[in-house]
Amino acid sequence: MSKKPNWSADRPLKPDVDPMLDDLLEALNSDKRSTFAKANVSGLSTSTLNNWQSRKVRHPQSVSVQMAYRMLGYELKPVKIKR
Repeated sequence: MSKKPNWSADRPLKPDVDPMLDDLLEALNSDKRSTFAKANVSGLSTSTLNNWQSRKVRHPQSVSVQMAYRMLGYELKPVKIKR
């Protein structure tokens, strides 16, 4: 039987909802195209976009988020943070 790990007290907690989803939804809402047009350009399904809007999804797939941002004209890149 494996032992439970003893996590440090300052270990960050996983959020209930991906914080990037709020930013993405704000950008999607500012885009005046229809859901069908956004889905057609991005390669995502209309049900994926509708599920994000209705908050049925709390942690969207990374590749789906990237496809949506690319449709909006953004590119996600990792940025090293200084600690």
